[in-house]
This record gives sequence, C-alpha cells and structure tokens, in this order.
Amino acid sequence: MRRVGPIGLGVVALAAVGVLVGGAFQEEGEVGALTFAATHLADTPDAAAGDGVCADGAGRCSLRAALDESSALGGQHTIVLSQGRHALTGPVPLEVSLTIEAAPGGGRPVVDLDGSSGFAPTLSMLSLSGIDIENGVSDLRGGSAIRAVDANLIIDDVVFRNHHSDGDGGAVNAGRGRLAVIESSFVGNSGVSGGAIAVIGTRVAITSGEFRDNGASSSGGAVATNDAEQLEILRNASGPVVFENNTALGQGGAVFVIGESRTGDRYRLAGAEFAGNSAGNEGGALFIGANRGANPPIAIGGSTFTDNIGVVGGAIGIDFAAVDVESSTFARN
Repeated sequence: MRRVGPIGLGVVALAAVGVLVGGAFQEEGEVGALTFAATHLADTPDAAAGDGVCADGAGRCSLRAALDESSALGGQHTIVLSQGRHALTGPVPLEVSLTIEAAPGGGRPVVDLDGSSGFAPTLSMLSLSGIDIENGVSDLRGGSAIRAVDANLIIDDVVFRNHHSDGDGGAVNAGRGRLAVIESSFVGNSGVSGGAIAVIGTRVAITSGEFRDNGASSSGGAVATNDAEQLEILRNASGPVVFENNTALGQGGAVFVIGESRTGDRYRLAGAEFAGNSAGNEGGALFIGANRGANPPIAIGGSTFTDNIGVVGGAIGIDFAAVDVESSTFARN
C-alpha cells in the first residue's frame, strides 16, 4: 500500500523513530508532533484532552480520544488505527493537520459513522490512508464522510461505502482548497449533486480507483464539480479510474462538470472507463457545461464509453463548452 505523505502541502513529515509515551509515540526531533495508536473500538472520549496522552477514562486509546487529543494540542499529528470497526459519531470539526492511517500488518480498519456525519476539516490538512469509512449521513450542507472548507485533503487507498447526504456530495464535499484522490473506491453513496464527491472552487486530482453504484437526485451520479480550480481524472500504473453503474436524475450519469478555473487551467480526463452509467437528461456518462457564461476547456483522451444511457448524448453531453476528444472508444451508448 502506497503512503502519500503531507510533505507536498508544506507539513513536516514525522520521524520514523519514536518513543512510546502513554498511547502516543513522541517523535524524536519533532516538538509536539505525536502519533496515537487507536486500538479501542468504542467511541469513548479522551479523559484529559491536551495532556499528550491518548486515554479514555479506562486508559484506552480510541479514535475519538485520539481526535480529542489532536484537536486540543493543535499542530500536526498522526492516528494509526488497528484492525476492526471503530465507532465514531460526528460531526468532528478539525483545525489541525492530521493523518489517519491503518496500522501496518493488519486488516483494514473501518470507521463506522452509524448514521452521523464525519470529519469536518477547516483551514487544515487531512490525510487518510488504507481505511474504510462507512454509513455516514449528512444534512443539506453535504459531505457525509468529509465536509471540508479551505482544506487540503489527501485520500489514498480509502473505501467510502454507503453514505447519504441531503445536500451535495454523498461522501465528500469540498469547498476551495485541494483534493487528491488516489486508488480509492466510492461504492453505494448518494447525494443531490455528486453522489460520491461534490466540489466548488477546488483543485481536484483523481488518480486510478473506482466509482460504482453511486447516485444523485440532481446531477453527477458519482462526481460533480463547479468552477474547479483544477480537474484531472487520470490513469496511473495501477489502472484507470472506473465509473460503473452510477446514476443521475439530471445531467451527467457519472461526472458533471460546470464552470471553469479562474486561472484558465485546462481540465484533463485521460484513461477513464465509463460503463453502464445513466442520466435522466444530458450526458449518460459525462456532462460538461457553462456556468455564468464560463466556457470550460477540457481534453479527453485514452478513455472508453460503453453502454451509457442519456436522453441527449448517451455518452457525453456538452453545453457551450470547448471539448477535445482523442484516442477514445465509444460503444453502444
């Protein structure tokens, strides 16, 4: 499993060697940077948040206790999750730089939101790696697993499953900031626009991974972007980005793109596979359109569109947008 660290976002990487102190590893040479090993699966709060020790009232380190400690201390910290289902009731506001990852050598940890919303980073960095997040529910603000504002998000080898939002972004909603999604899966999520992911004014890069069986009651069965500062959906050495069996009642059965980057950056879609997606309006797989007169330039290459269904444009719907398509395959749309 590849680990994508926060170095590129200007956050100091933690040292590899540390000293175990009361459920946390104090990193040598890193003042205040701690790694908490969360092994207790219940949603139990920290007994004395801010003392640098992850421990509930019984001395156990849970995910909740580790989050309490991290938030109280400020700065940058890491939470390592043991195998098992970690209960968490949100929302969880975050204004710290935080990495949450799986403990090495074990099975995949699951964060079970059990009908609540999840992480809410603001003006911070959140990096997730090697975990599953399930069963989130959110209100009209969207983002059942993650609702981010002006935050930098790194999502690497994470599975988002069975999230529902009454707003945009069934699993993830990001306003401004940056969103990097690497080799991750979004399965069975639903929202208004963007059944899995919805962003506005955000720099977005999605590399490899899959979006399956997501749904939107409006547009973008899997992904919806509005005036994204950057948008890249790209294949890497591990494979393509797969969009399969996603549904939107409006436009863009899998992906809905509207508006443009203020910097004029060209959007790129290369090495994606769209199969069996459907839209109740334009663009069975993909819709690209204008917003307030914007004209988003997008280049599509090396992609396949198969068995997608739309009222207008079985594969792609275009509305006042500049689109270049090359080296791509269209069949039975």
